[in-house]
This record gives sequence, structure tokens and C-alpha cells, in this order.
Amino acid sequence: TLFIYILIQFLESDDDDPQLILHIPFTESVKLKSFAIVGGENGESANRAKIWINRVGVDFSNIDSIPPTQEWELIDNDRNCTARYSTKLQKFQNVNSITIFFDDNFGASTTKIYYIGFWGETLGLKREVVQTVYELRPNASLSKQANETSIRFGY
Repeated sequence: TLFIYILIQFLESDDDDPQLILHIPFTESVKLKSFAIVGGENGESANRAKIWINRVGVDFSNIDSIPPTQEWELIDNDRNCTARYSTKLQKFQNVNSITIFFDDNFGASTTKIYYIGFWGETLGLKREVVQTVYELRPNASLSKQANETSIRFGY
């Protein structure tokens, strides 16, 4: 089971604009099962969260034109982090990054986020560049020396 906790002094929206966007990349692919959020007091908690998975470039200029993977209505003033918001597991199987959009709050002039926690499983898959050579016929000059490969893999 994967537990990721993001503790923040606090993340705050601009004055008189309750919207926030938070992009979180993971170092490995994960199966995201649920999350929890602790927001501000006196109406400063976000009242809705929309999440996109594996999307880069989601910002305020295009957020309304891209459908989210899932969205949730949030609880006001959950300071003890009692609510965990479940994901639709079939959509959150191979997550490399998430973008969270908080579009409004419970009536304050700003939105504050103090804590975000994620629960799920790591898939053990790392996103890395694969370097390979494709050959119709083996060409020794393009390959590593046989003894380098032997030493590297311990054969």
C-alpha cells in the first residue's frame, strides 16, 4: 500500500479568487485509490476538486475545455481529515501525475489547503527513456563490447 502525504504550511489562492491548480508528478506509476484534503477554516476550504491524470499543460486558460478524469464535492472544515475521497479505480490504474483544480470554496475570499494525502499502490514501473539500437543484421561496431556486457550483468 502506498501512502503519500504532502504537508504544506498552506497553499492559498489569490485574494478574491478562490481557484487553485496543483500539479503533482509521481516518481513511479501508481494505482490511486483515495485521497484526503485539509483546507482552511471560516469558508476557506475548497468545496470541489477536479482531477486530471497524466495531463501536462492544464492551466486556467484551458481548464474549462478539458473534461476531468473525476470530480468530487468536498466537506467544509474537515480539520481532522476524517473524509477520504475514493477514486473510480478503473480510471486511476496507471497514474504518473495528477492535476487538481479547486474551483471554489465555502464563501471566503481565498481558498487555503494545508494537507493532501493519497492512498494507493505503487506499480513499480518507472518512466525512463529507453535507448536502443534497431538492426537488420547484427553490427558489432554499434554494440557494446562482449566483456563490458559480461561484467555489467555478472555473467
